[in-house]
Formats: sequence, C-alpha cells, structure tokens
Amino acid sequence: MVWNEVLKREVPEGWVASNICKIADILSGGTPSKSIKQYWENGKLPFFGPTDYNGNVFQIETADHITQEGLDHCASSLFEEGVVIITARGSIGKLVIVGIPMAMNQSCYALRSKNDEYEYLYYLTIQLIGCLKAKGSGSVFKSIIASDIENSLLCIADANIVTKFCRVVRPIFQKIKENTLEISKLTKQRDELLPLLMNGQAEVKQLNSDFRDNSSHPDMQCRVFIISRAGSCLLQPQMHALAQDSVGMTWLLAYPRNIQGT
Repeated sequence: MVWNEVLKREVPEGWVASNICKIADILSGGTPSKSIKQYWENGKLPFFGPTDYNGNVFQIETADHITQEGLDHCASSLFEEGVVIITARGSIGKLVIVGIPMAMNQSCYALRSKNDEYEYLYYLTIQLIGCLKAKGSGSVFKSIIASDIENSLLCIADANIVTKFCRVVRPIFQKIKENTLEISKLTKQRDELLPLLMNGQAEVKQLNSDFRDNSSHPDMQCRVFIISRAGSCLLQPQMHALAQDSVGMTWLLAYPRNIQGT
C-alpha cells in the first residue's frame, strides 16, 4: 500500500486517483415526442426510465417501447449489452447493466466501458454513487449531472488487474444474466397460466408415471402433472418445467417428490 496525496489515504501500489472517464465514456439519453404516434405505437425497442429499475443487476425489460423511427428522432442511442446505466433523477443513483439492447430517457446517464470491461465498471460506479452520497446529504441527493460524475475522484485499479478481474468474474455475470432472463420467462408463463386455472379454462391431470430430471438432479424422483386446454403438447427440451402447444396452451409442471411430501 502507498499513500495517495489526492485521495488522502493509502491505496494499492499502481492504483490511481482519477474520475470514471478514465475507463468509460459518459453518454446521455432522450425521449422522442409523445405526441407523435409513430414513435411509440407498436414499438419493439425497449425504452428505459428510472421507474423501470427493479433491483436486478441486468435490465432486460422496460414498461415503454419505441419504434426505430422514434429512436432516430431522439437524443438517445440504442445501447448495447454491457453498458451501465445510472439513474440521475427520480430514483436517483440506481444502477443496472443493459441486458438487451435498449434506449433510455434523459433522466439517466449511460457509462460505456472503453475496453469492454463492464464488470469492473459496474463496481466502480457503485464507488461513484458512494462518493456522490458523501458529497451530498448522506444517502439523499436531488439529482446527478454530468459534471458530478466527471468531478468525482475514485480509486481506480491498474489496467492489468482490471483485465484479470473481469476475466474471472465474467462467467458469474453471464450466469446472473441467464438466470434473470429465465426468471422473466417463467414469470410471464406463470402469469398466463394462473388466470386459466382460476376461471376453469385449464385443469390439472395427474399422470401415473415418474421420471428423472436429468438436467440438474439425476437422482431426484419427480411427479408429473399435465395442465392442458387444447392441442397436443410440444415439449421444448430446454424448458422441461413448462411447455406450450401451437393451438391452445399445454403446460408440463414437474414437482420434486421430496418437496411435495409424496
């Protein structure tokens, strides 16, 4: 450890005091006109705002979507996966990593890693938020502007250490993203299934056979239930827990015996 005169504390040797712009570019967003329908109607491009923050590391869903024409007529770019978004107004100081390409409104800033090392950038941005909170009134501050980010000095690791760190943690981040996408998919399927069960459009039928779930627990015996409305089941191999048909809706649910107590 060596003394850093700028930060007034000891830091690991080779680490420097600088702002986040040393490793990332600061980008802004913008909102296309709400009065022009073709910017929003039937839009497919996710459009992020502070209210979309849900506590996940990766952002994969937004309430609003815009069209390509809307994107062409606003100040926001379509940010690629791995860009870190920081909310600057509303829910201030919330962080997400872009999980699927999306645009954002003017109440946010985007930080794009200069070396495609978003994992370290994510944690450095957490350090940035702590710095901004210390400058403000504890955990509460009214807004963040670009100069706040540029004028905040942080302790930044040596480039070789950053590269090694990202190489180690990238598989972990990738798994977090995959799990987030899977949870979102299953949540949507659950929300579609429950109303069918509650209004009697779907029924539960127990099959008299057990099977082994070879995907994760080869020794776990399961009991299978078919919940069907119409058509024949076309089971997708990657979705052993849930399946859907092309006519109505057929669902396959697997319950471990030790959980059900049977």
